[in-house]
Amino acid sequence: MSLWGNVDASNNAPNFSGLTGYDTSTTGESLANSQPSSVFGNTFMSATRTNVEFGVFGIDTTEEGLITDGSPTHAGWVARTKGSGPIDSVTANTNAVGPAASACTYTLVLSGGGTNNTSAQVSVTTAATGRISSISITNAGLYTGTPTTNTFGNTVFTITMGGRNGRTTFETLVAMGSMTGDASDDAIAPDA
Repeated sequence: MSLWGNVDASNNAPNFSGLTGYDTSTTGESLANSQPSSVFGNTFMSATRTNVEFGVFGIDTTEEGLITDGSPTHAGWVARTKGSGPIDSVTANTNAVGPAASACTYTLVLSGGGTNNTSAQVSVTTAATGRISSISITNAGLYTGTPTTNTFGNTVFTITMGGRNGRTTFETLVAMGSMTGDASDDAIAPDA
């Protein structure tokens, strides 16, 4: 039995101990026997390691040049690791005003920021004049990218992320220019 093949499919993914040792306590998946099927094409947060997206992908020479989230160094079997992190801070521009000229507290609506996120909760308080007086993060959430916020009036919110948010690395496990087939990994490795 060979250790890998050149077809972009789970039964051809590298089968060696370099893929073992990841925390799978939350998923129940076993990598103890070097089973590549549990990491093949994975894009789910914490499937193999807590707060990390980790997957192995078959990347052909076309896909190699089209990946926009990081860059593999060579076509072939590639391990992709994408970190995540919480919201560190949220600020508003000077003299920002809320949706009404009165004192109130409302929840900032956050969207985007990657897939499989844990949503944050951010509260914004305005003074009697309607100007924003404070912004507090009640739950920092967990994101692989930076979320966007709703806007109103002249308010522009700036979100600063922490942890390993936005960090994507690729490690070539097996370099080859002869990868054939195409798994359903176009979200990570588009063909065109």
